[in-house]
Amino acid sequence: MPESSLHGLLEQALAAFEQRDEEEALRSLLEAWRESRSELIVTLVNALSDRLIAGMPPLSCRPFAPEMQSHRPSDLPRMLAGFEETASAGLVDPLCRQMEAFLNWPADPRLTFALESMTRMNISANWKVLDQLVALLVYLRDPRSLESLRRLSKRRGMADRHVQQFAGIIDLITRQEVSPVDAEALALCAALEEARISRAKSEARSAPIREALLARVYSHPDDDNARLVLADHLLEQGDARGEFIMLQYASQPDKARIRELLGKYSEAWQVSLGPLVATEDTRFERGFPVAVRMNVERRSELLYPLSPLPGPAWGTVREIDWKWSGPPEAAAWLAHPHVHALHHLRRTRAAIARRLGAHGLGVQRLELQGRLAVEAPEIFTALSGLPRLTWVDIPNGDLRDVELCANSPIARRLERFTLSVLRKWTLRATPLEPVTVSLALLEREHFGQLAAAIRAAVGFGSRGLRIASRTELDAGERQFLQNAAAAYERVEWA
Repeated sequence: MPESSLHGLLEQALAAFEQRDEEEALRSLLEAWRESRSELIVTLVNALSDRLIAGMPPLSCRPFAPEMQSHRPSDLPRMLAGFEETASAGLVDPLCRQMEAFLNWPADPRLTFALESMTRMNISANWKVLDQLVALLVYLRDPRSLESLRRLSKRRGMADRHVQQFAGIIDLITRQEVSPVDAEALALCAALEEARISRAKSEARSAPIREALLARVYSHPDDDNARLVLADHLLEQGDARGEFIMLQYASQPDKARIRELLGKYSEAWQVSLGPLVATEDTRFERGFPVAVRMNVERRSELLYPLSPLPGPAWGTVREIDWKWSGPPEAAAWLAHPHVHALHHLRRTRAAIARRLGAHGLGVQRLELQGRLAVEAPEIFTALSGLPRLTWVDIPNGDLRDVELCANSPIARRLERFTLSVLRKWTLRATPLEPVTVSLALLEREHFGQLAAAIRAAVGFGSRGLRIASRTELDAGERQFLQNAAAAYERVEWA
C-alpha cells in the first residue's frame, strides 16, 4: 500500500477513538501496524489494548472456542495467558493446535512477546512446535523478533533445515517492504496518544463522582432516580453506558441501537461482576445486569480466597442461573450482603438449595433439580428457613418430589409449586387460590401415576382440583382419577 494508506488507517483510528469506538480504533491501529511493522504503533496498540481489557478475565485459548473464531482485536491478549500456560506445561499437540489457530488471525504484534518467551522454553526444541513457531514468525514478520530468531538459529543441535529456515525468515523480515512512518504518520500517532492520555485523565477526575453514583445504584437497585442521575453524568463524559441506560428507560426504545451497544460493551459492563459469570447470557434492565448465568464447575471456584467474594455490582442482580452446576458452598457465597437483590434461583442443584435456608436468604422463587428423595429428602424442611420463598419449580421431577413438598412445612405457604415429569404429566399447586391443585395428563398410559400425584398433592390444599388430559380417557380411567380425588372439596375436568 502507498503511504497514504498508512495515514488513512491512522486517521481512522484517531476518528474512532474520538467517537469512543475504541475497539474499532484498535482494529485500525493493527491494520496500520501491518502496513508499517512500526514499534511506535505497537506501543499504541498495547496501550489501547490494555485499556480495553482492564479488569477482564482471561479467555479460553482452545482452537474451536467461539472467541478464537471471532477474531475480535480485544480478545487476543486475553487468550495469551492460556497459550503460555500450555507451552509452560509442555503440551506439544495442544500447543501446536493453538499456534495453528492463530495463523487464521490477522497478523498481530501482541503475539510476538508470547512467541519470544516460548523460544526460551524447552518445548521449543520439539520439531513439531518449532515448525509451527517458524510458521507464525514468518506470518507475523515482526522486526522485534529478530534477536530471538538469531539466537534460535545458533542453538546447539538445530537441524540444518531449521537453520536455513531461520536464516530465510531473518532475511525476509529484514528486507520486507513497509510503509515508512513519516512526519505525518508520527503526528497522527502523537495525536492519538495525546487523546488517550487526555481521556484517561478525564476519567480519573470524574471517577469519584461516577463511583459514588454507582454505589448508590448498587445499594438501592429499585431507585430509578439514582440510575437516571448516573446516566446524565455518563452522557456528559461521553460514556456509552449513559446512552444505554436512557435507551432502556425509553417508552419506545431503539432496540437495534440497544443490540449494537450490548454487542460492543456488554462484556465490559460485566467486569465488575467478576470471573464467575457467563457474560454471553446476561440480561440487562435499566442499564444494569439483572439476570446472569454462573460458570462454575469446580468447588474451589467459590471458596475464598481462591475465588473473589461478590462485589457491590451484584446489587442489581435479581436472578441467577446455576445451570445444574456449582458446589454446596455456593449457598454461603449467595449469602454475601452484596447479593441483596436476589429473588430467583434457576436450575439449582439440591446440594446448594439444601443449605440456603440456613442463611435466611430473600429468595422468592427457586428452580430445583428433581428426584430429591434420594439426594435430599429433607430439602423442603430446610427451605422453610427462606422467609420469602413462595414459588418452587421442578422441571424434571417425579411423584416422590410431590410427596416431599406437599408434606413439608412450606407446602401451604407457597403461592405456586410446579412439577413436570417428562412426557407423562404435569402438576401445578396454588395453595392460596380456590383451585389448589391442577394436573395435566400428557400420555394416557400414565393415568395411574397421575392418580397417585392427585392423592399426594392434597397436602397443598383440598379446596379445589382441576384435571386435564391431552388424550380422551375412557369411563373406567376417568372414574379411577375421580376416586383418587375424593379428599378434594371440588373437582373440575378441563
